[in-house]
Amino acid sequence: MLDELSSAIEGGTIQTTPGQYFAGIAGQYAAGKFTPIGAYRVAQRRERDRKDVASKSPAQASPSPPHIAQKELALLKRSLEASAKGKVRTA
Repeated sequence: MLDELSSAIEGGTIQTTPGQYFAGIAGQYAAGKFTPIGAYRVAQRRERDRKDVASKSPAQASPSPPHIAQKELALLKRSLEASAKGKVRTA
């Protein structure tokens, strides 16, 4: 029923409020007269989007240029040495 509501909102077919539209859908469902029209399209899109996200590999960080990596490692080494001596230095 939520997919049907979503389809109606996307299509601009609701002439009342979304809440009233949904209440109408719920009433049709309770009476056994609910026939989804756009819900299938919304569900298919959601499933396709889910598969697209699942199939993408996580982004890989590009390696830092050596001169930057060496500089950062030197900073970390100095920080660790200072912390081991009890001289924590903050930037």
